[in-house]
Amino acid sequence: MNINNEQLDTIKELFNIGVGRAAQTLSTMLNSFIQLEVPTVEIFENPDYSELKSRFDLDNVSAVSMDYESSFSGSVFLMIPPESATVLVSALVNEEPAPSVLTLYEREPCVR
Repeated sequence: MNINNEQLDTIKELFNIGVGRAAQTLSTMLNSFIQLEVPTVEIFENPDYSELKSRFDLDNVSAVSMDYESSFSGSVFLMIPPESATVLVSALVNEEPAPSVLTLYEREPCVR
């Protein structure tokens, strides 16, 4: 699939809108300010898992994936550092973040 810069910018903007809305919902749920970083959006055609694993340090990432199919098909991955996942899950269950290791209770909501 060939995507030009304008199309990639549109995809990034749509992703930013979605992440912004999710952050606003999370902020309302937690009654807390949510700080976001600009997400990275990259498109890969039939990537080799070992390439993705080394590029994104997949041994140390919390991720959610979703497959989609419409006029074109693919998969979307939301990847965040484990430390950020710990903070997020702790906030959702109203507990202090664990020191460095996710407990089974905290890990369960995370997809790996």
